Order: sequence, then structure tokens, then C-alpha cells
Amino acid sequence: MSEHESDRFNQNISLYPQLLIDGISFLRICKADEVYHKKGKNIYFDEDVQIAVIREGVHVYAVSNICPHQYEAVKK
Repeated sequence: MSEHESDRFNQNISLYPQLLIDGISFLRICKADEVYHKKGKNIYFDEDVQIAVIREGVHVYAVSNICPHQYEAVKK
């Protein structure tokens, strides 16, 4: 990642509130009730960093939304 890309990414993530839990930093990217059961929500930081948030019952998971093989968004 170039310095310009890194600066742009840091600027984009600074829009989200940060939480510190047991010394680990987390970003609050959406409310849990905004993620519907078995339906993903795409959080777009920039072209290279996208997160898919998925609910399965009471559990909410966040994974990269960039396919490592084709290097593009899995869910648009």
C-alpha cells in the first residue's frame, strides 16, 4: 500500500468510532440491528478494503469482502 493509499485508508476509518476492549482496538462500523439474519452488509472503506458483515442467529461476523483470487468485491 502506497503512502497515499495508507493516508486515504486512515482518513476513511477515522470516521468510525473506535472501541478498546482488553487492549484490542475495534471499529464500530454499523449497528447490529442493521445486519439482517443470513444477509450480508457491505462496509466500503476504499477500493482495497471492504468488509462483509453477516448475521447468523445472535452472532455477527465480519470478514474481508475482497476475493483473494480475483481481487475484487465478492458481494457488491
